Amino acid sequence: MLSHLDYARGAPPSARLKLYESYAAAMETSPELEEQLLGRLRQDMPDFPTASIVEILRKINTYPPSETYIMIVNALWGKANSQPDRESISKLASDLRAAWPGGVLTTLDEELRNLTDHPRRG
Repeated sequence: MLSHLDYARGAPPSARLKLYESYAAAMETSPELEEQLLGRLRQDMPDFPTASIVEILRKINTYPPSETYIMIVNALWGKANSQPDRESISKLASDLRAAWPGGVLTTLDEELRNLTDHPRRG
């Protein structure tokens, strides 16, 4: 899987995104592979829409989120420039905090932590 992603580096972003989407579900069996996939995703993420990255992260969220996972969430938050992107990232962060309460998410962006501590009422 990972070598296929490496060989596809020159492929169009849409083709690489499909690879990430198909491999994400397979990460349940191996935290080590998950971390390597996240590292590659982090490098490729500027090429992909925010919503697609959020969906990939949701698919591989089977262990407590790693530092790389949180770094991706924080980077997404930092570059989110539309309300739908901000809402999808905020929802992901809120779901993470509900699934993994405690100190695991201390490196989550402070603004995201505050939003998930005090969700907006709608």
